[in-house]
Amino acid sequence: MALSLGASEPAGSSQLAGASNIPVLQIHLYNQSNAPTTLTSLKLTATGTGNDATGISGVSLYEDTNNNGVLDIGDNLLSTGSYSADNGTLTMALTDGIGAFGTANYLVVYNFSGTAPAGTYEASVAGNGDASGTNGTTGQPILVTGAPLNGAVVTLVALTATPSFTFTPTRTKTSTPTATPTREVMTDPYPNPSQGGPVHIDLQLNGYSKVKFGVFTAAFRKIYEDAIYASSNLTLSWDLKDKTGTPAASGLYYLRVEVDEASGTTVKIKKVLVIR
Repeated sequence: MALSLGASEPAGSSQLAGASNIPVLQIHLYNQSNAPTTLTSLKLTATGTGNDATGISGVSLYEDTNNNGVLDIGDNLLSTGSYSADNGTLTMALTDGIGAFGTANYLVVYNFSGTAPAGTYEASVAGNGDASGTNGTTGQPILVTGAPLNGAVVTLVALTATPSFTFTPTRTKTSTPTATPTREVMTDPYPNPSQGGPVHIDLQLNGYSKVKFGVFTAAFRKIYEDAIYASSNLTLSWDLKDKTGTPAASGLYYLRVEVDEASGTTVKIKKVLVIR
């Protein structure tokens, strides 16, 4: 068997902490045998300036069924794992069969933790010996062509939230200690996935606040933004259109919600899948 970079290698991108389902590497496998074979393991090596052990919450390997380098609903999940060390390795156990003279395409996907440090993240297959397979009951070496097979560079962007207004509440001194106010409560986007209808997020605010709402593509391009002042419950809505009124294409989007209130500023990132 021969392993090489896929023809639809994912492009590099900028992402936020908490981003998920980010394709980072596509590889192509060719069974040069006249008998069915099985891919049994694949070892990935992590590189980059970010901390792979704490920044990457999970690594998934999918069969890229339509060979487009994008994670689609029809792609088959084959294995999952995580790096135990920064710039470490991860060996994924597999049982994926390939017919005689057949081919298969695989997609390595990263999920980032919500506290992932800023920096670059990359996955690669270093060389021969990093993949194994069987032909019937006999082990079969896999030649890694063009090693190392380096994937896309994902740059995690650090966000510094700066309040855009000043709010000074009037307080009355009493002899009774006041309780520390609770933070706002924010729901996940719904419906998710959206099949053409508006997407909503419900907020339960702790007091008078300014709420900024932005929508970003998977490539971290802002296509929509809004700002609202409110003091109690609030529902944010996105009608699946960009700021020019053009309907957004199918794909994964990030919803960034920033709440400026008297007790501080909170930024949360939510993701939603749009299917048209």
